[in-house]
Amino acid sequence: MKGTRKKKTRVGRPPLPKSQLRSVKVFFRVTPALHKALVAAAKRQDKPLGKYINDTLEQAVKGDR
Repeated sequence: MKGTRKKKTRVGRPPLPKSQLRSVKVFFRVTPALHKALVAAAKRQDKPLGKYINDTLEQAVKGDR
């Protein structure tokens, strides 16, 4: 029977509405050397890489004011 496909049920929590998001994903590329330096700096501060990058960017933006 054509056209009688069942919808696949999704596993896990349904996505939040955009109005309730706590953060936004940002994708960008870095050189392997910069990645290595970022990972090392994050480890020195005992932070996950994403948190380290977020904090560093936030500081840079606030410093420009």
